[in-house]
Amino acid sequence: ARWLPDGNLEFLGRSDDQVKLRGFRIELGEIEAVLNQHSTVEQSLVALKERTAGNKQLVAYIKPTPQKVNATIEEEHVSLWETLFDQTYSQDGMEALTFNIAGWKSSYTGQPIAAEVMREWVNETVTRIMALKPQRVLEIGCGTGLLLARIAPHCEHYTGTDFSETALNHTRQMCQQLDHLSHVTLRKAFADDFSGFEANQFDTIILNSVVQYFPDTSYLERVIAGALHVLKPGGFVFIGDVRHFDLLETFHTSVQLHRANDNLTVRQLKQQVQRHQRQEKELLVSPHFFLSLAQRYGSICHVQAQPKYGQAENELTKFRYDAILHVGDSMALQSEIVWHDWRKLEPNLFAIERLLESNPPQTFGLRHVHNHRLQAERYAQAWLKEAKPTATVADYRQRLSQQPEVEISLNKLRQLALSHGWQMEMSWLNTLHDGELEVVFSRSSQPAQFTTRGHK
Repeated sequence: ARWLPDGNLEFLGRSDDQVKLRGFRIELGEIEAVLNQHSTVEQSLVALKERTAGNKQLVAYIKPTPQKVNATIEEEHVSLWETLFDQTYSQDGMEALTFNIAGWKSSYTGQPIAAEVMREWVNETVTRIMALKPQRVLEIGCGTGLLLARIAPHCEHYTGTDFSETALNHTRQMCQQLDHLSHVTLRKAFADDFSGFEANQFDTIILNSVVQYFPDTSYLERVIAGALHVLKPGGFVFIGDVRHFDLLETFHTSVQLHRANDNLTVRQLKQQVQRHQRQEKELLVSPHFFLSLAQRYGSICHVQAQPKYGQAENELTKFRYDAILHVGDSMALQSEIVWHDWRKLEPNLFAIERLLESNPPQTFGLRHVHNHRLQAERYAQAWLKEAKPTATVADYRQRLSQQPEVEISLNKLRQLALSHGWQMEMSWLNTLHDGELEVVFSRSSQPAQFTTRGHK
């Protein structure tokens, strides 16, 4: 306070940070002191703000601790998954030694995925990796050896790492009992731990169905940077079974529709989809992330992002893909791809067969290829946008049953190409409308050189 010339006292304010809110006297400094005790907070400031006339609120501003925040979150995240996997792999009733699929459950039903579906998933993944002709392999996150048991017998040396001691114990037992796995080395390590490995030690590095458990893309990039260091020129980094970030809403729409009863309204369904999107705990990655790595790491000369193959149509084939990073000198470009617009062709196998038999160039491609696997999901999203909030799931299911079926599937297209002596590669590198794909047919065994805006 201060004396005024007329002898009165003028109150200027409090010398402390105490404020009065709805009849309570509050020390702002005490709140700040508690906030500052948290390991991820470097500094805090609490203030009384008047949001609207007569409506005051306490607001806290926080400055995060540099780097320590990310490190702490990463440690907690990885530790959580480590505990979960140890518990999963220790469950009773495990399958045969080389086919332990414990923990593989459907997002739609919560039940284990059928063994025949998982067997196809494993075989298709192994086929794609074996096409790279691996000899000296590092598999990060080898788990119970689903890939190791099938790829290692064809390699000179195979190193597998995993953060789950329970999974490694199973894989060690498998290697001890099978004679053709004596050249396999196993060790417990986190994905970003490359200590003990030399530069140019491996020609193939595999991360299959593991990146979804990483904390974020910064951690993923750190792992890939470490992999590039120990990979020799001409080698490959195979990042398999990646969940497609651009299809996140499509995925959750599909799952919630499957679980919904007929009486659920559009408004309720939208709320459920949004809630599960916000609660997503796994890491989803856009194919363009891997394309961007080629700009930051000069050793990456080519990138592939291929949807999963397989006859089964489920979450593994609809919403996941394999990314392959080619490392070394720039690849010799194939002859320029002659493109056809899928929308201008007759959408049936006979039209494609005529094209394959019409003496086309050695390499030609189809753009805007309809992805039939996502037909129901895309229709569901369109229905949710247009339907009234009070419309029900029963209405959607009735309308879906009246939709015409797609006459041609990607699997049939692939089989047709192979029967005529053509290699076929699908790509998700371009961000295309409604999950569309680009497909390239080639007489060469070399990967197709897909182009995107500004990139090769």
